[in-house]
Amino acid sequence: MKTYLTFACLAALSASGLMASATADARSADRAAPLPAASGLAATAQHAQSCDGKTIGFWTNPNGEELIKGGHFLSLLPSLHVVDENGAPFATTDFDTYKDWMLGANAVNMAYMLSVQLVAMQFNVLAGNVDERCMLDTHPEMTVNRLMGQSITALTRDPYTPPGDPNRPRQEMLKDLLDAANNNLIWQ
Repeated sequence: MKTYLTFACLAALSASGLMASATADARSADRAAPLPAASGLAATAQHAQSCDGKTIGFWTNPNGEELIKGGHFLSLLPSLHVVDENGAPFATTDFDTYKDWMLGANAVNMAYMLSVQLVAMQFNVLAGNVDERCMLDTHPEMTVNRLMGQSITALTRDPYTPPGDPNRPRQEMLKDLLDAANNNLIWQ
């Protein structure tokens, strides 16, 4: 897991005299500066940026279930525009139905695979595991927030992407990025 200080935290450190300077321009407002390992400064939870994704497996096991039920995460499924294997909108408040949907995902309809990876990432964000400002090292300007937004747009535009569908490659790329982020493979 990488820990980051946000620019707000850096500014506070600067103002307090603990750091000589902290700068940020408007263009990088959603970026964060890595906390140097040797600095000796401990980031507090309110200032730390976490990039520690959990996988589909976590979000279907008892530990994930506890967080999902405690935070009422399933009520947010409709806002993500997620779909099932047939491209139909998927929403439920029943954990077992959700679990079957998550674990039944396949790439016959790429939108279905994109949906389950998007849900895992949204739950990571809701649980505080991943900050929306985390950056992907494979796409320098891509934050988690932007990746999730592009995924929702892709699902809204085409909820059924079987082999040969012209929108399938884009959805597969988004799914692969979410999968890598949920597995902590591509953080800056």
